[in-house]
Amino acid sequence: MVELPTKEELEKLYHEKGHDALVWYAWRNNLRALAALGMRPLHEIWDERTAHHVYTVCRVPLILSCWMTIKRDIFKPMIADDTEKKAKPIASASAVVKSSIYAVKIAYDSDEAIITNAVSSANAMRAAHSFNATFVTVVSTAAMNDYIFLKNYFGSVGEALWSSQPLWGKVDEPSWFVEIRKQLDRALRLLDLGFLSDDLNNLFDNKKNNQRIVNYNNDWSEAITNDSSALH
Repeated sequence: MVELPTKEELEKLYHEKGHDALVWYAWRNNLRALAALGMRPLHEIWDERTAHHVYTVCRVPLILSCWMTIKRDIFKPMIADDTEKKAKPIASASAVVKSSIYAVKIAYDSDEAIITNAVSSANAMRAAHSFNATFVTVVSTAAMNDYIFLKNYFGSVGEALWSSQPLWGKVDEPSWFVEIRKQLDRALRLLDLGFLSDDLNNLFDNKKNNQRIVNYNNDWSEAITNDSSALH
């Protein structure tokens, strides 16, 4: 099995490249994990308040995509405990939720907690694809490549980095990942969350989202987050 960056390696990276580097690392792990939600119908994962839970988890990488603009001062994508607890015990779904939680924690935490959650973010990404050994190898390789890229990155980690590096680096997007992305896209559209899928697809495809992306940082009431029309 391909090794992931160790805690010691990520700690050194943190001290050399700063907090933003590990936010970027966890953000990309979270994106690769998120697609695994497409493996099962979303109402089978959350049979109640489905739209609310899906939106809560899926908005995390969208907000992190504008991290250099909003930073932690107004970063708000907290994930309610029940989003994790209410998820059916399906391994990939649980791992995806954990991936989003770790990404959020890295954005808020400092020092030792950041390092620990960075390690956990990669482990959660790998667990999200644990149903297929090849998938695990591919996402693990991608995480290691991200670490190597950051380690060798000259200059400070800035806004340009968020849009300059394709999710899979110098290799093509794996065909199996394209397929589960399509499944997630269909699942989101069945919930009338096509706008959410469009914005996620832009991230997957390394395309720039428009300025409304910052609206995902708003604290909407559950009456809105569980109503796809109101969200739109």
